[in-house]
Amino acid sequence: MAKRLSSPREHPRGSQGGDHSYIGLCLKILCCPVLVFVTCFSLSSLFWGYELTLKVTEKFSTESFYEAKSHMNQITATRVPSFTMNAKENMSHWDFSSTESCQVVRDVFLVMGMRVPKSASSTVQDLIDILAPVNRFTTSNVIQHRSVGRSRKVDLDEEESRLCTYLIQLPRRTVHTAHIGFLDFAKKSLPRPVYFATMRDPISRLISHYNYVHFGPRGVYVLAPTRSGNAPSLNECVNNHIMGKNKSGGTFDCMQTVGLQLRFFCGVSRNCREYNASNLAMAKANIKRNFATVLVVEKMFLSLIVLEKKLPGIFSGITERYKHPRNGNAELRSRINFRTVNEKDTLDIEARAYLQRELALEYELYDFAVRRLHEQARACDIDITRGRRRERSSLRNR
Repeated sequence: MAKRLSSPREHPRGSQGGDHSYIGLCLKILCCPVLVFVTCFSLSSLFWGYELTLKVTEKFSTESFYEAKSHMNQITATRVPSFTMNAKENMSHWDFSSTESCQVVRDVFLVMGMRVPKSASSTVQDLIDILAPVNRFTTSNVIQHRSVGRSRKVDLDEEESRLCTYLIQLPRRTVHTAHIGFLDFAKKSLPRPVYFATMRDPISRLISHYNYVHFGPRGVYVLAPTRSGNAPSLNECVNNHIMGKNKSGGTFDCMQTVGLQLRFFCGVSRNCREYNASNLAMAKANIKRNFATVLVVEKMFLSLIVLEKKLPGIFSGITERYKHPRNGNAELRSRINFRTVNEKDTLDIEARAYLQRELALEYELYDFAVRRLHEQARACDIDITRGRRRERSSLRNR
């Protein structure tokens, strides 16, 4: 007599049929968000276009990631001291406007590291990440929300208020670093954090930025829609501008970041988008009032000595780590060498002269920062010739 085959319902719990049902349920749970994402992405691509959809998706995911990471750092950094709002207010009465004396700030609740693109800011970020557990502070990299095509419009004044409020409410001692222009906490009647920033020779920075965007190691999602497979060399692009023949066609143009450093130090407001003498004056005033120091790439060793002297509680040991990475960080030295060495000079005489004229205001700001760095070093009894051999060596390796 033939045996009757059991139906799936007759399998006892824990048997093969039950396992299959459980696995199937798990797969459904995991696949649903993926299907929703793929569907939304496909519909968005039809409506906005593939490249813009990639950019929107990347923006939202990056913003969410850095906010979640910042929140997690505040929770897990149990050895890092925390401060009340009253304590923060009492710790914000410093003044860096005078360079005649060496003002040292030992107690800080928030340090804002303004990362100007292509000015060795990744090198400084590496060093901050190494020092965080040693000097008992946590880190944050929350970024600015920006308008993306027609899909999202961001009011810059509201965004500045959002960022200032968020950052000032972080309970633990924090070093925040991001590609965000100067945020005026005092204008929002909030306690003032201490600022530092990176700056680079304007032409060297522009060369690096253009070559990085068009020819550098960037992810696919970052390339759209600015990168061009047949982009001209920087020298060609500048000469096209000289002759009035430039046709960027929507790609990243070589003159697009002229004045970028000035705009960063001016602030994030809409007025600071203009590249003019008025905003140059604002940028200088912001540096004098709010920045412990500005790290100049061409004088990085001296800059780090001054930064360590000004903010010892946060940056103690940063100069030594820059000179001699240790404790398993052997790769950092090669990364620092790679990142701080200027790119090869690809400009002819006419192109360089044209850029020097176009970047005149930015060079005035750069020279102001270099003079201030030297004045701060003298006030702190630091020999301004320290590190010159190291800096010359880096520049020779271009």
